[in-house]
Amino acid sequence: MLIRCGTDLVAVERFAALDSERLERRLERVCTERELALRHERHERPEHWAGIFAAKEAFFKALGTGLGLVGGPGLQDVEILYSKRGAPYYSWTRELDRLLAQGLLELPPCRMAESSLSISHEAGLASAICVLVLEELPEEVEVESEKIRG
Repeated sequence: MLIRCGTDLVAVERFAALDSERLERRLERVCTERELALRHERHERPEHWAGIFAAKEAFFKALGTGLGLVGGPGLQDVEILYSKRGAPYYSWTRELDRLLAQGLLELPPCRMAESSLSISHEAGLASAICVLVLEELPEEVEVESEKIRG
Protein backbone atom coordinates (compact mmCIF):
# COMPACT_ATOMS: atom_id res chain seq x y z
CA MET A 1 0.00 0.00 0.00
CA LEU A 2 1.34 3.42 -0.96
CA ILE A 3 0.00 6.62 0.59
CA ARG A 4 0.77 9.73 -1.41
CA CYS A 5 0.00 13.36 -0.64
CA GLY A 6 -0.05 16.45 -2.85
CA THR A 7 -0.94 20.07 -2.23
CA ASP A 8 -1.28 23.19 -4.32
CA LEU A 9 -2.01 26.88 -3.88
CA VAL A 10 -3.47 29.10 -6.65
CA ALA A 11 -4.04 32.84 -6.70
CA VAL A 12 -7.74 33.41 -7.43
CA GLU A 13 -6.70 36.47 -9.45
CA ARG A 14 -5.37 34.12 -12.16
CA PHE A 15 -9.01 33.34 -12.97
CA ALA A 16 -10.68 36.59 -11.85
CA ALA A 17 -8.50 38.71 -14.18
CA LEU A 18 -9.54 36.85 -17.34
CA ASP A 19 -12.18 38.26 -19.64
CA SER A 20 -15.04 35.87 -20.42
CA GLU A 21 -13.52 34.62 -23.69
CA ARG A 22 -10.11 33.84 -22.20
CA LEU A 23 -11.74 32.28 -19.13
CA GLU A 24 -13.82 30.02 -21.37
CA ARG A 25 -10.73 28.87 -23.31
CA ARG A 26 -8.85 28.13 -20.07
CA LEU A 27 -11.77 26.22 -18.61
CA GLU A 28 -12.09 24.11 -21.76
CA ARG A 29 -8.40 23.10 -21.36
CA VAL A 30 -8.63 22.42 -17.63
CA CYS A 31 -12.14 21.03 -17.09
CA THR A 32 -14.08 17.98 -18.23
CA GLU A 33 -17.55 18.28 -19.73
CA ARG A 34 -19.10 17.19 -16.41
CA GLU A 35 -17.15 19.86 -14.52
CA LEU A 36 -18.28 22.51 -16.99
CA ALA A 37 -21.89 21.32 -16.70
CA LEU A 38 -21.73 21.89 -12.92
CA ARG A 39 -20.59 25.49 -13.25
CA HIS A 40 -24.07 26.96 -12.97
CA GLU A 41 -24.62 25.11 -9.69
CA ARG A 42 -21.28 26.40 -8.37
CA HIS A 43 -22.09 30.03 -9.27
CA GLU A 44 -19.08 30.43 -11.60
CA ARG A 45 -16.99 32.19 -8.97
CA PRO A 46 -13.27 32.58 -9.75
CA GLU A 47 -12.57 30.92 -6.37
CA HIS A 48 -14.29 27.79 -7.62
CA TRP A 49 -12.16 27.55 -10.78
CA ALA A 50 -8.94 28.29 -8.89
CA GLY A 51 -9.90 25.52 -6.45
CA ILE A 52 -10.52 23.05 -9.29
CA PHE A 53 -7.13 23.83 -10.81
CA ALA A 54 -5.40 23.54 -7.40
CA ALA A 55 -7.14 20.18 -6.79
CA LYS A 56 -5.96 18.78 -10.11
CA GLU A 57 -2.41 20.03 -9.57
CA ALA A 58 -2.41 18.49 -6.07
CA PHE A 59 -3.57 15.17 -7.57
CA PHE A 60 -0.72 15.05 -10.06
CA LYS A 61 1.78 16.05 -7.39
CA ALA A 62 0.53 13.14 -5.28
CA LEU A 63 1.15 10.84 -8.25
CA GLY A 64 4.66 12.26 -8.50
CA THR A 65 4.23 13.39 -12.11
CA GLY A 66 3.15 17.01 -11.94
CA LEU A 67 1.35 18.26 -15.04
CA GLY A 68 4.20 18.08 -17.52
CA LEU A 69 4.80 14.34 -17.95
CA VAL A 70 5.04 13.64 -21.69
CA GLY A 71 2.67 10.80 -22.57
CA GLY A 72 1.21 10.97 -19.09
CA PRO A 73 -2.25 11.87 -17.91
CA GLY A 74 -3.61 15.36 -18.53
CA LEU A 75 -5.92 17.74 -16.72
CA GLN A 76 -9.01 16.14 -18.25
CA ASP A 77 -8.06 12.66 -17.01
CA VAL A 78 -9.07 13.77 -13.52
CA GLU A 79 -12.25 15.57 -12.58
CA ILE A 80 -13.56 17.21 -9.45
CA LEU A 81 -17.14 16.31 -8.62
CA TYR A 82 -19.27 16.98 -5.54
CA SER A 83 -21.24 14.76 -3.18
CA LYS A 84 -24.87 15.53 -2.36
CA ARG A 85 -23.60 17.43 0.68
CA GLY A 86 -21.17 19.48 -1.40
CA ALA A 87 -17.92 17.70 -0.50
CA PRO A 88 -15.47 17.57 -3.44
CA TYR A 89 -14.11 14.25 -4.61
CA TYR A 90 -11.95 12.91 -7.43
CA SER A 91 -13.02 10.86 -10.41
CA TRP A 92 -10.54 9.70 -13.06
CA THR A 93 -10.47 8.06 -16.47
CA ARG A 94 -9.80 4.46 -17.41
CA GLU A 95 -6.70 5.72 -19.23
CA LEU A 96 -5.25 6.87 -15.91
CA ASP A 97 -6.12 3.46 -14.39
CA ARG A 98 -4.26 1.82 -17.29
CA LEU A 99 -1.17 4.00 -16.87
CA LEU A 100 -1.09 3.20 -13.14
CA ALA A 101 -1.57 -0.55 -13.66
CA GLN A 102 1.20 -0.71 -16.24
CA GLY A 103 3.63 1.21 -14.06
CA LEU A 104 4.02 3.92 -16.71
CA LEU A 105 4.00 6.77 -14.22
CA GLU A 106 6.57 7.49 -11.52
CA LEU A 107 5.15 4.61 -9.44
CA PRO A 108 5.30 0.82 -9.43
CA PRO A 109 2.31 -0.92 -11.06
CA CYS A 110 -0.66 -0.10 -8.84
CA ARG A 111 -4.33 0.72 -8.69
CA MET A 112 -6.14 3.57 -6.98
CA ALA A 113 -7.72 2.22 -3.79
CA GLU A 114 -8.94 5.51 -2.26
CA SER A 115 -8.64 9.24 -2.69
CA SER A 116 -9.45 12.22 -0.51
CA LEU A 117 -9.69 15.89 -1.42
CA SER A 118 -10.03 19.12 0.52
CA ILE A 119 -10.38 22.52 -1.18
CA SER A 120 -10.28 25.88 0.63
CA HIS A 121 -10.60 29.52 -0.48
CA GLU A 122 -9.41 32.45 1.63
CA ALA A 123 -7.77 35.85 1.18
CA GLY A 124 -7.50 35.61 -2.60
CA LEU A 125 -6.05 32.10 -2.58
CA ALA A 126 -7.43 28.66 -3.33
CA SER A 127 -5.70 25.64 -1.84
CA ALA A 128 -6.17 21.91 -2.26
CA ILE A 129 -4.84 18.88 -0.45
CA CYS A 130 -4.99 15.44 -2.05
CA VAL A 131 -4.34 12.09 -0.40
CA LEU A 132 -4.14 8.98 -2.59
CA VAL A 133 -4.03 5.42 -1.34
CA LEU A 134 -2.57 3.15 -4.00
CA GLU A 135 -2.49 -0.62 -3.90
CA GLU A 136 0.59 -2.14 -5.49
CA LEU A 137 -0.11 -4.82 -8.07
CA PRO A 138 1.89 -8.02 -8.16
CA GLU A 139 4.82 -7.80 -10.53
CA GLU A 140 4.81 -9.94 -13.61
CA VAL A 141 7.19 -12.86 -13.44
CA GLU A 142 8.35 -14.93 -16.37
CA VAL A 143 7.79 -18.66 -16.07
CA GLU A 144 8.61 -20.91 -19.04
CA SER A 145 8.21 -18.07 -21.53
CA GLU A 146 4.82 -17.09 -20.16
CA LYS A 147 4.12 -13.98 -18.17
CA ILE A 148 1.95 -14.54 -15.15
CA ARG A 149 0.97 -12.38 -12.23
CA GLY A 150 2.31 -13.86 -9.02
